[in-house]
Amino acid sequence: MKLNNLQIGIIATVTLLTVLLFFVRTKPDLELARQEASVETQIDSAIAMVNGGNPMQGIFLLRDLSKEHPENMRIQLNLGMFGVQSGQFDKAEVRFKTVLADNPNQAEALYFMGYIESQRGNNAKAVEYLDKALENASDENLKNEIIQFINELK
Repeated sequence: MKLNNLQIGIIATVTLLTVLLFFVRTKPDLELARQEASVETQIDSAIAMVNGGNPMQGIFLLRDLSKEHPENMRIQLNLGMFGVQSGQFDKAEVRFKTVLADNPNQAEALYFMGYIESQRGNNAKAVEYLDKALENASDENLKNEIIQFINELK
């Protein structure tokens, strides 16, 4: 079977369109990856500000990021930890509960929920959170800290 010029043109056009559609479809994925990397960089910068000389600027950046990316649990966890550091336990608790709704076994969020409960005088509830944090912690330093904390509460 011999192809005429029209058939060759159609085949070439379909092939070209297929290739173009492949690249158009993958481009948003690349853009999303760039945005995620940018968000992670911004989180790192905000944490550095909080731990450095501009804590409020870092908190404001994290709060803005949390509005743009409420699904980012790293932002939620860090805002919760900074809430604990500043004694804003109610606000911190909301952040940790958001993290735990996403991942009920997130060790750091469980640890800090235990800490908050201990500060409220609810040692039994604190130990529940800490026991679960200990079950799920992979970091040896965190495990040791949890064990020490549980022993102090008992």
